[in-house]
Amino acid sequence: MKDSTDRQKRHKRNKTIFKVTGIALLCVALVLIVTGMVDFFSAMGGTGYPKRFWMLMVGLPLLAVGCMLLGLGFRREMATYMKNESVPVFNEAGKEIAPGVQSIASAVREGFEEKAHVCPVCGEINREESKFCKKCGAPLKRVCPHCGAAIASDSRFCDKCGKKIG
Repeated sequence: MKDSTDRQKRHKRNKTIFKVTGIALLCVALVLIVTGMVDFFSAMGGTGYPKRFWMLMVGLPLLAVGCMLLGLGFRREMATYMKNESVPVFNEAGKEIAPGVQSIASAVREGFEEKAHVCPVCGEINREESKFCKKCGAPLKRVCPHCGAAIASDSRFCDKCGKKIG
């Protein structure tokens, strides 16, 4: 438990270091970039060659490193924000597509039940034209004694006339 607490403290300290260092590097980078740009554009006005152009070349990588450190320091906060923005959208989308998914699942189930015969004894899937299970030999279809309609062998009532099967 103590190891976990120490690890959390180190992690928090590292995040603070990333945040502070990132902000400091951004500030230094912005000063260098602005100074280098001012020098560059003033030299374009005819005052000769730029003398502080190197500041621009140093400031741009510092800007990138500062942004990277800030990204590391604020990663949890950014992820939490993105989660809080995304979850309601996903929930709303789920509610909107649920009827379509249920309709597709129902159609698949009905198509499966019509095309394949599942053995009521062993659960094996048999071909549509099969009359007996290919695994255990149990009959797959019966005929209703009341109306003559084909019924599944595990049916207790006829799905055509509704009468109880003996």
